[in-house]
Amino acid sequence: INPHGGVVLAIDKRLKAIQLKIEELNIVAVQLIIKNQTYAIVSIYSPPNESLPLKSCHH
Repeated sequence: INPHGGVVLAIDKRLKAIQLKIEELNIVAVQLIIKNQTYAIVSIYSPPNESLPLKSCHH
């Protein structure tokens, strides 16, 4: 766990959100369904000395 960062994803409780299973530190994601449209919302923390962990986000 990184002591200098982290992620948060705040979703209004009135929205239908399903947490997506991401097996990577510092990444959280949800699937939102709004007016029959599906969206993936992702929050990523990338420490300054590391590259973005985008390989984990391909689903």
